[in-house]
Amino acid sequence: MKNPSFAVLLLTAVICIVLPHFLGGLAVATRTKDGLEQWGNFTEVGPLDDSLKQRNSTWLKKADLLFVDTPVGTGFSFVEDKELLVKTDEEAARDLTTLLIKVFNKNRTLQKSPLYIVSQSYGGKHAVTVGLSVVRAIKARKLKLKLGGIALGNGWISPIDFVAIWAPLLKDLSRIDNSGLKKSERWAKQSDLVFKSLSGDFMNPVINEVDELLNAGVHVTVYSGQTDLICATKGTEAWVKKLKWKGLKTFLDIDRTPMYCEDDKETKAFTKSYKNFHFYWILKAGHFVPTDQPCVALDMVGNITRSPAR
Repeated sequence: MKNPSFAVLLLTAVICIVLPHFLGGLAVATRTKDGLEQWGNFTEVGPLDDSLKQRNSTWLKKADLLFVDTPVGTGFSFVEDKELLVKTDEEAARDLTTLLIKVFNKNRTLQKSPLYIVSQSYGGKHAVTVGLSVVRAIKARKLKLKLGGIALGNGWISPIDFVAIWAPLLKDLSRIDNSGLKKSERWAKQSDLVFKSLSGDFMNPVINEVDELLNAGVHVTVYSGQTDLICATKGTEAWVKKLKWKGLKTFLDIDRTPMYCEDDKETKAFTKSYKNFHFYWILKAGHFVPTDQPCVALDMVGNITRSPAR
C-alpha cells in the first residue's frame, strides 16, 4: 500500500499523536506476523527531564499511524517525580516539540510528509501553543518538519467568549426561562473578577497566538458543532471577530458554501475560506463533531489535508 502523503497530530484533552510511516531509530519490542502492527518505546523528552515513555505504542503499517500520549502523566506516558508534571500549555508544547524533533529529525521520509495538528475541545488551546512552538523550532532550524496546517475543533480558544454566551444560548434553546437567565446574568457580572483571580492557563485566551500562526502563513481551520454548548458557535464566532489578521474583513464578508454527503441532499454543514483561514459550521453536531456527523467530518479532514482520497 502506498504511504499517505501527510501526518496528523490529534489533540484532545488527552492528546494523541498520529504520524505516518515506520519510525527508524525507535526500539521495536514486537510485531504481528503479517507486519501490519509493531510496538515500541520512546525515550525521555527533556529538557524538563520528563520521562515520556510509551508502553504498547502501536504502528499500524496498513494505515501508517503511530499513537503516543501527551502531556506527560496522561495515557501511557509518565513522570517519576510529580514535580515534573507540566503546569502550562507552553511547557506541554515544549515537551511535545522535543518529541517531534527526536522523531522527525532522524527520519527523512517523515520530513517529506506535512504534519497536520488536529484538535478538539481544550486541545484547541494546546494545538495553538504546539503549533507556534513547532513554527519557531522550524525557523530556528531545530526541527526538520513541514507543517501542513492546524485544525481547531470546538476549541477552548477564548474562554470568556464562551462563558459569556452560555446563559443567552441556554435561554434560546429553552433550557432555562427568563428567571434562570436573570440568575445566570448576575453570575456573569462577577465573571470578570472571577477570571482575573484564576491565573492558570485554563482561562487564558490564545487569540493573539492564532493571529501569529495566520501571519506566519500557517493554514488554520476552525470547525464548530451547531449544538455544542461548552464551546458554542456564537462564542467561536466572537473570538474569530477579535482576530487582527489582515484578511479577516474579507473572510467575514464572503458567503458560505453548503456541504453535503454523497447523494443526501440535506445540508450537513457550511464552510468558507480566505487565504490560509478556513471555517466549518457543522449542523446537527455537538461537542464531538466526528461522532455526530462522521460523513461531513471525514470530508472536512480530507479538505484540510488535501488528501487524494477525497
